[in-house]
Amino acid sequence: MLALATTRDGDVPLFMQPLDGNTSDKVSLLTAITAIQTQLREAGEEASVYVADNGLYSEANIKQLNHAGVKWVSRVSETLTQAKTLLQEGSENWQQSEDGAVHWFSRQLKLPQGDERWVVVYTQASLQRAQQTVQRRVSKAQTDWEQKCWHLGNRRFACEADGRSAAERELKGKPAWLDVHTDLVAHPQYAGKGRPRKDASPVSQQWRIVATVTLNQERIAQEASRKACWIVGTNVLEPTVLSDLQLIATYKEQGSPERGFRFLKDPLFLASSVFVKKPERIMALSFIMVLCEARSTA
Repeated sequence: MLALATTRDGDVPLFMQPLDGNTSDKVSLLTAITAIQTQLREAGEEASVYVADNGLYSEANIKQLNHAGVKWVSRVSETLTQAKTLLQEGSENWQQSEDGAVHWFSRQLKLPQGDERWVVVYTQASLQRAQQTVQRRVSKAQTDWEQKCWHLGNRRFACEADGRSAAERELKGKPAWLDVHTDLVAHPQYAGKGRPRKDASPVSQQWRIVATVTLNQERIAQEASRKACWIVGTNVLEPTVLSDLQLIATYKEQGSPERGFRFLKDPLFLASSVFVKKPERIMALSFIMVLCEARSTA
């Protein structure tokens, strides 16, 4: 694999390094940024912001970059506790671009690695993809739970308490956007076989669970909205330096290294017959884009 860094303007390659196939993103990206930073400083230059995917983002990496005075932009992993909380809470102060295609809100957080600005963002395209994905999950889950409830309804219980306990066990793990309503119905049991006489009294009774499955459309819409969002983080705290919308656009402009790898994997570029046969061996570990400050030469 290869690590590649390019400039935002002109896609000029600044750094390329071969990597072991088992290399971790969190290790290789930090190593690449450190090497680029050293080379630029030796040449009397300085990168304004380093842009990378969430392979860069970890408490240890960000703490080291902050300590070195490196400005960075990275996607924040949604698996983090703070990220889950922020996505779940949402905001009443969503902003949108002039064309209505991009929606976002921002928060400044004090984290163990330092102060950061997080921007929660979704686009109309990401919302549409999320709605389609959630709808497929909903359809499958509804079918699975209806089948589970059917099997549950065919069971008989000696007492009402046993029925309720069984229903509670079966409903564990149910999606929040799926509602299951259960009723316990008593079925009298008579002595002997066949149809009981009209004046016969039941000797006992068994209980059966009757369950109905319905969809909570409001929660489904909330789930799709949450799935459509992602978080971009930075240690550039001042919106006057890098506005929220500029931050989003900067992160999304990582096509530069992608184009570079597409060029490198082109069989017309590769001279070695081995690489021509297996161009997929040259691939992007992750993407870094370096935004360099313009310097006057006067």
